[in-house]
Amino acid sequence: MGLFDHVRCRYKLPWRALQDATWQSKDTPAQYLERYEIRQDGTLWHQCDNQWEQESGFEGELQIYHLTFEDREPSCSVRFWFRAGRIRDAIFRTSPLHPSGGSVTSSGRATHQPVAPS
Repeated sequence: MGLFDHVRCRYKLPWRALQDATWQSKDTPAQYLERYEIRQDGTLWHQCDNQWEQESGFEGELQIYHLTFEDREPSCSVRFWFRAGRIRDAIFRTSPLHPSGGSVTSSGRATHQPVAPS
C-alpha cells in the first residue's frame, strides 16, 4: 500500500453520479498526497500552497480510480493520455458487475475490456 494523490475530475465523464467527484491516482507528478484537478477543458492543475498551477508540460498517462459507484463496491477508472498538459484521449472503465459491463473510449466506441473486481 502506498501514497496516492486526490484528483478532482471536472472533465466530462459518462457517469453523472461521479461528475466533479474526487478520485485517487498514483500517476500524478508529485506522488505525495497532493491535490490535482482535471478541468473541463482537459487541462491538469496542481494545488501548491493554496494556489492552483497548471501542469502545462505533463506528458503521458494518468489513471484515476473511484472506489464506489452508486452505492456499489465495484470500482471504475479513467485512463487519460496527456500531451503538453492537455487530454488527448481517454478510456472510461467499469467493473463487469456494473450495468455498462465494459469500457467506452472518449470517442464513444465500446472497447469491451471490463476491469476485474479487486
